[in-house]
Amino acid sequence: MSSSPHSPDVRQTPPCSSDNPLKELREIPAPRGWPIIGNVAQIDQNFPLRTFGEFADQYGEIFAIRLPGGRKINIACSAALVPDLSDETRFKKNPQGALEQVRNAVNDGLFTARPNEPNWGIAHRILMPAMGPMAIRGMFDEMHDLATQLVMKWARHGPSYPIMATDDLTRVTLDTLALCSMGFRFNSYYTPEVLPFLKSMGSFLQESGRRIGRLPLPEFCYKSENEAYFNDVKEMRATAQGVLNERKREGPGGRKDLLQAMMDGVDKVTGQRMTDDSILDNLLTFLVAGHETTSGLLSFAFHELLSSPEAYRKARDEVDRVVGSGPITVEHMSQLPYLEAVLRETLRLSAPIALYTVEAQDDTEINGWDGKYSIPKGQPVSLLLTKVHRDKRVYGDDSLEFKPERMLEDKFNKLPSGAWKPFGNGSRGCIGRGFAWQECLLIIAMILQNFDLFHFDPSQPVGIKQTLTLKPDKFFMRAIPRDGLNATDIQARLNGNVDGVSSRKSSDADSGVSGLNDKASVTQTGQPMTILYGSNSGTCENLAQRLASDAASHGFRATMLDVMDAGIDILPSKPANQPVIFITPSYEGKPADNAARFISWIEGLEDGSSCTLGGVQYAVFGCGHHDWASTFHKVPKFLDAKLELLGATRVAEMGLCDAARGKMFSDFETWEDKILWPALGKAFGISPSSTQGLCGGEQQSYTATPAQLDISVSSLRPSKLRHDVKQATVTHARRLTAEGEPAKQHLDIELPSGMTYRTGDYLAVLPYNPRENVDRAMRRFSLPWDASIAVNNHENGNSGSAIPTGSAVSVREVLSAYVELGDPATKRFEDTDLRLSVLDLLEIYTSVTLPLGVFLTMLPSMRVRQYSISSSPLLNPKRASITLSVLDSSSHHLCPDGPTDTTTIRHNHLGVASTYLASLCPGDPIHVSVRSSHAAFHLPAHPHATPIICVAAGSGLAPFRGFLEERAAIMGVSHSIAATAESGSTGEQQAKLAPAVLYYGCRGPGLDDIYASELAAWEAQGVVSIRWAYSRCPEKGFGGRSRYVQDAMAADRENVLELWREKGAKMYICGSRKVGDGVRRMAIKAYVDVVGKERAGEEILTGDEDMTGLRSDEELQAEAEKWWEGLRNTRYATDVFD
Repeated sequence: MSSSPHSPDVRQTPPCSSDNPLKELREIPAPRGWPIIGNVAQIDQNFPLRTFGEFADQYGEIFAIRLPGGRKINIACSAALVPDLSDETRFKKNPQGALEQVRNAVNDGLFTARPNEPNWGIAHRILMPAMGPMAIRGMFDEMHDLATQLVMKWARHGPSYPIMATDDLTRVTLDTLALCSMGFRFNSYYTPEVLPFLKSMGSFLQESGRRIGRLPLPEFCYKSENEAYFNDVKEMRATAQGVLNERKREGPGGRKDLLQAMMDGVDKVTGQRMTDDSILDNLLTFLVAGHETTSGLLSFAFHELLSSPEAYRKARDEVDRVVGSGPITVEHMSQLPYLEAVLRETLRLSAPIALYTVEAQDDTEINGWDGKYSIPKGQPVSLLLTKVHRDKRVYGDDSLEFKPERMLEDKFNKLPSGAWKPFGNGSRGCIGRGFAWQECLLIIAMILQNFDLFHFDPSQPVGIKQTLTLKPDKFFMRAIPRDGLNATDIQARLNGNVDGVSSRKSSDADSGVSGLNDKASVTQTGQPMTILYGSNSGTCENLAQRLASDAASHGFRATMLDVMDAGIDILPSKPANQPVIFITPSYEGKPADNAARFISWIEGLEDGSSCTLGGVQYAVFGCGHHDWASTFHKVPKFLDAKLELLGATRVAEMGLCDAARGKMFSDFETWEDKILWPALGKAFGISPSSTQGLCGGEQQSYTATPAQLDISVSSLRPSKLRHDVKQATVTHARRLTAEGEPAKQHLDIELPSGMTYRTGDYLAVLPYNPRENVDRAMRRFSLPWDASIAVNNHENGNSGSAIPTGSAVSVREVLSAYVELGDPATKRFEDTDLRLSVLDLLEIYTSVTLPLGVFLTMLPSMRVRQYSISSSPLLNPKRASITLSVLDSSSHHLCPDGPTDTTTIRHNHLGVASTYLASLCPGDPIHVSVRSSHAAFHLPAHPHATPIICVAAGSGLAPFRGFLEERAAIMGVSHSIAATAESGSTGEQQAKLAPAVLYYGCRGPGLDDIYASELAAWEAQGVVSIRWAYSRCPEKGFGGRSRYVQDAMAADRENVLELWREKGAKMYICGSRKVGDGVRRMAIKAYVDVVGKERAGEEILTGDEDMTGLRSDEELQAEAEKWWEGLRNTRYATDVFD
């Protein structure tokens, strides 16, 4: 059987019980619960599937849970179990859990009927023809009508409007289902408020999920919940009754649709008609289940496409090739194989109905990968599709990745039985599958034809919300019309009037109208320019803002400042008189998240293609880190060369900076002053004499004023904060190091609802400047403590400032929350290699008089800081901890303006985020978001089989504490006796994991050996083996001579080689650049030593045990370096910081 081109050929055909009579009969494992309530206290009531997934990771392909009242449900998690469970002679669908509660509204409708309930058979046989292929094809025009309403809403709102995708897609699917199947228009797009039906349905589904976890208490204990619940049922049934009554008033002879089929149809088996109650039940079933699942599928599909630039490009290209610029027709629906693969792959990873339940008709056995299991008669088994669909034995090691190619027709048809079940099974499968499929294809094709889509805020993680179905939570997009079209053009295109679109565009071109620069007023002065940036951590965004701020003093104005992904629509139509400046990082050879689609798009263009960039004039500035030598500046260098290849004109030589040097802002401004602005001035005929000043390069005095903010000071103190993160709460804070040692802190943080993370991820924190620095700035500008400022931008384009404008705001708030007071000044302001801030310089040169507006303009906007999460969600998904070093150093500098030539001034260098975090106490709010770490920096997919080697120093231990906490949770042990007692874990329940070794370096025991007691407990329980290295007392380290972690690894070389070479261990490295370099040197020397001796026929482990003395020829050394670099992100992963 062939496999996906993106994954190894590892697919296995799931076994059937009849094929494997000799398989071992195994007991179904279960987490330990409590008397009476069972496991309900362990289940996340807002997101039960998360808990089920964690249980699956711990217990394997099947496990059992107990609910209040002694009810037991088995949860099947592997594709191997599905064929047996899909045998309708042995198992039948029987609503359980939340679906059983849904019967309170829809009774025995098609989705919720119990086995052998007669109304199901009657309804099913009557409705099947009404949902057949020809009937669905006949619904296309009405589907097109509703999809057009969605597209026009987005077009009229404009490209800066935040589209809440799940909300708009829920409206379109509800309206489509109601119109096509019942001839009823909800007109939800014409009602800004949420429809009462949708509001009642949402709360009804949520409460249905909660009801299954209720404690077995008398009903009066739930009086208010029950009253609200059945009021929602009343509202929904009243809506369905209204639809039915309206159809009855119309009389016979009208529409031929689903509703009419229910009213007129006669069951050929029983000769019976559907009763009014049954019609209402099924109307409501279709309204609830039909639109809710489809909107979830569409929402997840768009989210996956926006997260996968290559898949997005292929989907859009297919729409362009098949549909072109004309209207979409029903004939196009069968010509979109890649879009179909996108939908299938989305359903595999994110099926909206992620769990369905069957019940054994007799005592029977089911076969899995690891054995067979006994299922007694009447016992339910739920298929957990979030695990079944990601079974690595079917889909390979990349089963968690979104790859539509594996779902193209030929590969999809060869999938094993049971590997893909998003629509249920057999006779109880989804009757509306064809309807939903056509609707989804139409909506996605129409949107991709007319818009370029982007995450509204790429840094904002998208969660998952669970009711009866799954949907993305807080998923916001923005839609930019393609091809320079406006809303009128799009409406003409949807109506088939392509000539009207062309004539309008030609007219615009003739009159010099450009739809790209609506933000820029025609009265503004300066040469227009566009700035596009890619940024994950905020550094390149700050550089872009600084460039926009500097533009005015050089005769330019930034009419557009946006992420690089927006360039897909901008570049092809960019006027020749506007330079485009790209500022982009390179993360291990990959672009930033908000530049990935643009880079993929550029990569796919060919010289001479229809998308010409001949009119584009550009310059590129790139950031990188030299530790990744093979991919150093890969993205900016590729972009600079590719743009030229596509016909664009380079107006300035590319600028590059190295983050490892810590002088990115200085390097950037050197490039600005000496290369970019002179080149732009020459290209666009702008004389530098009129813009000479502080930013002019040669002039060093303050005789000219750069672009600045006009500020008037008052005593008002309005509070006006701006954050792109969510508020969390500190629950625990403690110092980890001894007094007198550099401080390291531990914080436990309760995450806001819906925020999730994986072990190894980052927590991004939005900090405040240290109070000491704020006080210094207030003193330097002689500002009273209660001063407020009113900020007004000049009308010269985008200033790049993030400071609130338009009203007064506390100056202390601005200095605390909106600007970076501690960032080093650059050579533009002070020709020195010292890392002094602008505020430091103002305190040294006291005679300099600098307006507050200029000072604020010099400062970058406050940015988030990322910290490795040092906990595991398996222990508590609502909690995350971080571990940090607190930066606090000082220096002395001569003060030229002092009373004597030897007057010095002392400066404290305080880490902005670390000082802020160290000041927090339990109960304090903190603004955070979760950022994904590199895909390679997570625990192995098979922790039972793959050993891990962790190497860290100092606070670099953070992610590995999370790793070990996760291993402890899987094994059923803990780092504390109290936690072990609370979870009910015992030694008998421990799961066997592959070995884990931690090499950890610090100063000395009792000084800064953070988490020492936890690590000792985990080591005693078999979670990890630890090799300590002590820089102050190496004789106490591992082997009696370990000063640094590479020394401990060298002393433990035999064990390292065994784990690495014989057992396939994966290595993780976290710490400063010195730690990463030390491990790299040790690994390369080990390779030279071992391979050299093997080739010479010597014993591997004989000879000098001290690796520092190893030598080799240049060829073997180069081979070793290439070998180590080739293993990056496969056999080892690094998280190196400075």
